[in-house]
Amino acid sequence: MVPATDCWGKGAFRMDSIDQRILHLMDMGLTDEAIARRLHMGHRTVQRRIERLMEAFAVTSRFSLGVTVERLGLRIATPSQLIILR
Repeated sequence: MVPATDCWGKGAFRMDSIDQRILHLMDMGLTDEAIARRLHMGHRTVQRRIERLMEAFAVTSRFSLGVTVERLGLRIATPSQLIILR
């Protein structure tokens, strides 16, 4: 995650393309293990990234993370859109 000093405040972060892909795959209903396989990452790495996202959004579950992302109107890019973002 990249530190940011924007509207999120000091010490906040910006989601990178991997976070975006993880959120998209979570939205599709994939498990952490399935996300790890799809992204060619370790299972624990995916779990840690999700934990960091949950901490950043002050939520305690994957479900709450999805609801919060949706409520905030944050756009979850699809994998084809992420190719353009790189």
